Amino acid sequence: MHKKNLLIGNLLIILLLALSFFVWQRVYSVYSIPKEKELTVTFLDVRQGDSILVTTPEEKNILIDGGTIPKEWSTFDAGKYVVLPYLKKHEIKKLDIVIATHPDLDHIGGLSVILRNIEVLQFIDSGTISTTQTYEELLKIVEKKKIKYKIAEKGLLELDPSIKLEILFPTDNKFINDSNNNSIVVRLEYKNVSFLFTGDIGTEAEKFYMQEYGPKISSTVLKVAHHGGKNTTSADFLNYVQPEIAIISCGRNNPFGHPSKETIERLGKTGTEIYRTDQKGTITIKTNGEKYKIITAKK
Repeated sequence: MHKKNLLIGNLLIILLLALSFFVWQRVYSVYSIPKEKELTVTFLDVRQGDSILVTTPEEKNILIDGGTIPKEWSTFDAGKYVVLPYLKKHEIKKLDIVIATHPDLDHIGGLSVILRNIEVLQFIDSGTISTTQTYEELLKIVEKKKIKYKIAEKGLLELDPSIKLEILFPTDNKFINDSNNNSIVVRLEYKNVSFLFTGDIGTEAEKFYMQEYGPKISSTVLKVAHHGGKNTTSADFLNYVQPEIAIISCGRNNPFGHPSKETIERLGKTGTEIYRTDQKGTITIKTNGEKYKIITAKK
């Protein structure tokens, strides 16, 4: 009887060990699956202005514009109160590229505080001539901190092999004396999901991009130019881009009436889903390259 009980006990121990091994093997197999890499694009709520943070699947960081500062029509410092706190909150200590699409205050105003407080490896400029104190101060910081400075050129930016990051920028100084139309336009592609960042370009520049690139400017997400102003985002341009999502960065009750009724109507006719920072706050899009999800600060 004793030997029989001992045998049963041993069998139970073996059974429990086998079961335990099976369970832990299942747990290990689940948790050892590599996390799917995502591209994250965040349209920061900088009120009346633009600031976009891109974090690539390989965790490279690109900042496109930095919002405004308290000058002229604005009393808000977007760099100090929105962009820098956001970077610090998400523990972003280095920006691989900062792109100043054009030297208007609502796009470059907040960049000075960023360049002073965050390590920046490269600064890309539109080359538009500007004599504002804000712009000159920005260039002085770039020089003082020995940040690599570059005038935008048409072509791919080598940053992360998993993405295609391309500057669609005229190289013949076509709009050099027109700050808005000379905005740096960037297209970002991760597998089957793409973004088109258009700065403040108007219909004249849109015609150039349609002629130059044709259907290649088709993109899943369109950052609507010039905060949704009426002299941009033409019906023809939308027919080329064919966006599923349109992001409008603008301030609540801003003095310019952005976004315009005309632009909203044109977007509506295409069936594009519209997200506005004045209504939704900061808007974040995460994608694995096949599907995407949109997270807004406000419901």
